[in-house]
Amino acid sequence: MPLIVLLTVLGACDPGGRAIDPRGVAAPVPILGPARDFRVDEDNPAAVWVRSVPTGPEADVIRDRIASRPAAQVVRTAEQVKQAARRAGATNTMSIFTIAPDQPEACGMGHRAWLDGIAAGIAGAPALVVIRVAKGCSVTESRQQLFLSAAETLGALARTIVLLDVSDAISASAAAELIASAGRAVDGFAVNVRGYANEAAATATANGVRDRLLAATGRNDYLMVADSSRNGAPTNGGCNPSGAQVGQNQVLRPERDKLQLLWLTTPGVSDGPCGEAPTSHAGEFVPSLAYTLVA
Repeated sequence: MPLIVLLTVLGACDPGGRAIDPRGVAAPVPILGPARDFRVDEDNPAAVWVRSVPTGPEADVIRDRIASRPAAQVVRTAEQVKQAARRAGATNTMSIFTIAPDQPEACGMGHRAWLDGIAAGIAGAPALVVIRVAKGCSVTESRQQLFLSAAETLGALARTIVLLDVSDAISASAAAELIASAGRAVDGFAVNVRGYANEAAATATANGVRDRLLAATGRNDYLMVADSSRNGAPTNGGCNPSGAQVGQNQVLRPERDKLQLLWLTTPGVSDGPCGEAPTSHAGEFVPSLAYTLVA
């Protein structure tokens, strides 16, 4: 099994811009498994925009600082996942997906059928899946039922790491209860998804959830991931706030009980019609917003 060898220089970065934790000398990174790295989605929103415009300073910066970095893909269809998984398998890289079984595409065809299609698309390819659920599909399909259904379906895949997004949990205890209810179907959890909390704050949140999980389940092997896509500077507010900056693209650590940092949002994707992008809609890639995050 190939190993990911981490550099020993404090604060060093690899050629892809990934931050290296010096404590992990010659150690495998559990969150990657046998994959050599996370995959860059060539059709991420920033890359699509860069290809659509003439070369220029703004496009060059967004291409180099955002579009060329691994970030989570928002899953809409099984075919999208199938293509990404095929490319990941061919390059021994791992795709990052955020999957919301309460989105219209899923609820419209029945979330179980939609999830089965997603699982078939991933198949045996390495993938990191973050399950996000804001609400149930109907009065008979609750938010927790969708979480558990997605975890059960995707957790059965041999090379898929499943994380539950508990960013919106009302407390560490509530987050731990949801994660524990999924049993061995999940490998860990994600915090600060689409948020702006810095590493110290995200670590405190994740550790609080981990401690409650340990007390409730006896397990200390849960992976913890924070979205670091926009946590590079202090901000006021959580909706396209001024002063926000991109955070480190990857900080990968060999210890399962240490926080991993990944981009679970593409920088420049709007939170909605607010802040620095008042005329945008949620989920839209706004080039000017992306540029301010890296300029």
